[in-house]
Amino acid sequence: DFGWSTQDCGPKDRIWEKRSGGMTLDIGMYMIQLGQVGFAGMEPTRVQAMGSFRNGVDHTVLANIQYGESGFLQFTITGDANTEERVVIQGTKGRIIMEPPAHVPTKLKLQLDQGRGIVNEKVLDFPLPDDSYTTWN
Repeated sequence: DFGWSTQDCGPKDRIWEKRSGGMTLDIGMYMIQLGQVGFAGMEPTRVQAMGSFRNGVDHTVLANIQYGESGFLQFTITGDANTEERVVIQGTKGRIIMEPPAHVPTKLKLQLDQGRGIVNEKVLDFPLPDDSYTTWN
């Protein structure tokens, strides 16, 4: 899931611009790129989506994207709420959990299944660099 509340956005905010606004163009790429990473080299074979609109642009979108016979990406993006931004990439032998905020994760959990309900977990930390605007501006 990925969402941020547009409650305080005024009528002239960029999110409402019909040519470049809406939640899909604003934050959808963070979710869609997960399919490109998880199913590298594969093209989507089926896409299902539904959503709601506000001020003429998409505001909440739920999507299912199929890759090949058994690869699936499912996500929600919204402008209705500040969501947790937790991502789980489920595989046949375990999962990768991207801790919030998923668009700039600093911690990943690799969980390898050892049996039903039993996992071997490894936590990987990726601290953000001290990259204030003064170092690149």
